Amino acid sequence: MPARRFRPGDRGRIAPGLRAGLLLVDGGPLDAVSHTLDISAIWRRGVRQS
Repeated sequence: MPARRFRPGDRGRIAPGLRAGLLLVDGGPLDAVSHTLDISAIWRRGVRQS
């Protein structure tokens, strides 16, 4: 994992106040690109967006 290798203190984990971003989709985007439209959750800067 690049975050472990380069050790940026504010990235690489999902937690409040960190600079993590995460997009979760239902389904595998490698199976069908349309799965990228089925978003189940978004985190921005470590905070889940509604």
